[in-house]
Amino acid sequence: MVEAIIFDMDGVLFDTEKYYYDRRASFLAQKGISIDHLPPSFFIGGNTKQVWENILRDDYDNWDVPTLQEEYNAYKQDNPLPYKELIFPDVLKVLNEVKSRGLKIGLASSSVKADILRALKEN
Repeated sequence: MVEAIIFDMDGVLFDTEKYYYDRRASFLAQKGISIDHLPPSFFIGGNTKQVWENILRDDYDNWDVPTLQEEYNAYKQDNPLPYKELIFPDVLKVLNEVKSRGLKIGLASSSVKADILRALKEN
């Protein structure tokens, strides 16, 4: 018997992948770096070192990558995801239906906890 349903956050409840890609592209464009050579799917689930190596390619050793990462983290804080705009249309209806059936609801995500809590609070 099913007692609970666990939903993933990004890509299941919220259409975030394009926003993530565009935000990253915007930040990097300010640094003169393009990610046009990488599809948006490349950034899903990648580890940080691998991501930077593929973004910077032959220029990797010419950049202070830890500083670049810190700057990107600050940029993300200044440009948070608009979760209210990114929620898939039927999510609230589905969650209400699950809840009305007496099932517990869980949320799984590799996003940072602050983003998870904000997404829940805004919706």
